[in-house]
Amino acid sequence: YQRRVRDGRGGQSKQRFERLRTEKRDWYVKKVAALCVQYFIDQNTNKPNVVGLIFGGHADFKQVLAKCITLDIRLKQIILRLVDIQYGGLAGFSEAVIQCEDLLSELKFVKERKVLANFFGEMASDGNVCYGIEDTCYALDSGVLDELILWDKTPAKRVTLRHKEQNKEHVFY
Repeated sequence: YQRRVRDGRGGQSKQRFERLRTEKRDWYVKKVAALCVQYFIDQNTNKPNVVGLIFGGHADFKQVLAKCITLDIRLKQIILRLVDIQYGGLAGFSEAVIQCEDLLSELKFVKERKVLANFFGEMASDGNVCYGIEDTCYALDSGVLDELILWDKTPAKRVTLRHKEQNKEHVFY
């Protein structure tokens, strides 16, 4: 191990590194607070454009951000919860959603997740589930569906042919 020349001044480098780390963290908190104002306060009405905020993250960063003086008071008033999460990225977002499910119960994402969980549970237990275009349309026409899950990019078309002389209809998918 070779020491760098700057680090050879005894205990001074420790304080300098601590000060630099603190300055970077303070700068980051101010930047996040400014971005919160930019994204979550409507410029036309000058009011928050969200119902509530949930801060999640590692360690105490979320508490520091919630108490930051540069975070707008209008946003501080709508903080719903501070959540400790173990992961970052999409896994951390999913963990925060699960921890705040009671707050987010009215959101579309949580409702969709519950519907899909119910569907897969019924499928696993050989319950009342149908899938595929023909079976689903038959169940829909029969009026026996409780819930219908559609994919918005379903590559299917329905064609109804009528025979003029016999007065019959044939439906093809």
